[in-house]
Amino acid sequence: MPNPFQQALSTEILTQLHPLVQAHFTQTAPVVYFQGTMHRIWRVGGWKGWLTYPFLVLGSLMGTLFPNTGKNIPFELTNTLQPSHPKGEATLMGWHRSFYFPEETRAFNAVMGFDADRQVILDWFGLAQHLEVEILPTVEAGGTMVIRSGKQWLTLGYLKLPIPYVFSGQALVKEWVEDEAQGLLGISVTLSNPLIGDFFGYEGQFSQVAQVEKRPLPSFSWAKRFQLAAIAFGGTFLYAFSFYCLLGHIDGALLLFLPATIVGLSAGISWMGFGLGLLAVTQSKPSIAYWIDTCLGAMQKGMVLLGIAAVLNGLLALLGKSNESDLYSLSLLHFILLLMGDVVMGTHFVRKASVVGLSPLKALLLWVVGLNGLFGVLAYIFSIVLPQYFWRVN
Repeated sequence: MPNPFQQALSTEILTQLHPLVQAHFTQTAPVVYFQGTMHRIWRVGGWKGWLTYPFLVLGSLMGTLFPNTGKNIPFELTNTLQPSHPKGEATLMGWHRSFYFPEETRAFNAVMGFDADRQVILDWFGLAQHLEVEILPTVEAGGTMVIRSGKQWLTLGYLKLPIPYVFSGQALVKEWVEDEAQGLLGISVTLSNPLIGDFFGYEGQFSQVAQVEKRPLPSFSWAKRFQLAAIAFGGTFLYAFSFYCLLGHIDGALLLFLPATIVGLSAGISWMGFGLGLLAVTQSKPSIAYWIDTCLGAMQKGMVLLGIAAVLNGLLALLGKSNESDLYSLSLLHFILLLMGDVVMGTHFVRKASVVGLSPLKALLLWVVGLNGLFGVLAYIFSIVLPQYFWRVN
């Protein structure tokens, strides 16, 4: 059965492609593998970079984009043909792309199908196929395939929301023959927005291979793991201790010291419980070491915000005595920093979990219920038990 490109383009148009490019887009085998190198992966800088960065991070959680950049990045592409799909298309073409950065592996996925009623190729991006995009292929002189994106929709279950053109990310993809003798294909991908212009892209080359080599997942050394664990637990202790430094400098600071102690104890124990639950849910796959590194990496990011909060307490202690009204502002600021830390750590966890095939929704549920839920239960228990001991001592 013809794949989506064979359904969208006539045989006459397809024969205008270079034979190597044509073989790629007229695939008939169930699975075809490619390997190569992306010579340059870039994103725009300046204020445009700051503006688009959150969307690239969000895309990394959903399996559509990522914020990483680099040169000479190993690349893999797996194309699959599927005979059926819940959306009703007869033949679908899957695209799974992996980019092996030195610090981590990034991947994004897409599934293409031909819509006979609209006579266009539809591309569903992401692990949950939440982004639907019209694909418009054409052939340029010299046998180059050019693909442009068209209308776009956000799909949430049965809900389908059109994305306004001014807020969309328009793709321009070109594939050509780089070296016919070696079977090398060249690729160039550029994403742009009508308001800010080009903001992300990559270019490089790849070729078909019989089978992709399984690459080891990035991992920390045991020395690095012990270092990160020491930073995490030491940083949590220093955060709680920084409130002790406020005693005598801010009226009512004693009221903050107890909650800070509860937060520190609850966080330390909940992480250990979350780790054990995570291993049970994932059956320790892909490995115990991978999940240890994932959790330690999340803690490392959270420690940055806890460090900011601890430094803030230290500065207030050095500045001298403040009135009680400052206590409420300080409490609100610490709550915001803790919430930001949880979001940053959760984002890291969901992203790393999605790399090894855990869906973003399942990873998010694990984070919210497994870690935050356990933290809440422990904080409630400590808020009952510790005050009795605390006031007895003081």
